[in-house]
Amino acid sequence: IVVTGEQDISTMVESIIEKKLHENSFPVSNIEETLSVLTRYGRYDIPLHALQNHKLNAHILLFVKVDTTGIEPLEYYGRITGQYFSTITLKLIDITTNNIITTRVNSAKYTQRNMRDNIQEVTEQMLTEIPKEIENFWNTK
Repeated sequence: IVVTGEQDISTMVESIIEKKLHENSFPVSNIEETLSVLTRYGRYDIPLHALQNHKLNAHILLFVKVDTTGIEPLEYYGRITGQYFSTITLKLIDITTNNIITTRVNSAKYTQRNMRDNIQEVTEQMLTEIPKEIENFWNTK
C-alpha cells in the first residue's frame, strides 16, 4: 500500500485499508517495504518522499492518492466552521505488467468534528469490491 496526499487523511485512509485487507486475510506490505517503484511506476505520480529504498514484496500495488480539493464556510448553531472537500483515488496496479487492474474515485465532505467518520465511510465504500478483485487477480495468475 502506498498512500500519498494530505497527511492526516492519508494516515486514516491507509489504516482503514490495512484493516479491511487484514480482515480478508490478505498480506499487506506498506511503504517501508517499497523499492524500485519510482522507476517502474513514475507515471502514476508517486512522489519521491513516498518511496524509500526498501524491497517491494508484492504482486499488487495499491496506490491511493488523497487530495483536499476545497474548503467552504459552514454555519451551524450560530457557529462558523470549515467544511472540507477531498477526493480519494485508489488504483490497484499489477506489479508484473504495470497494468491498472481497477481504479476507484470517491469524494468526501467533512468538518473537523466528523472527519474520521466521513473519511471511513467513503473509504469503506471504495473497498467493497477490492478484496474480490484481488482474489480474482490472484486466481488468474
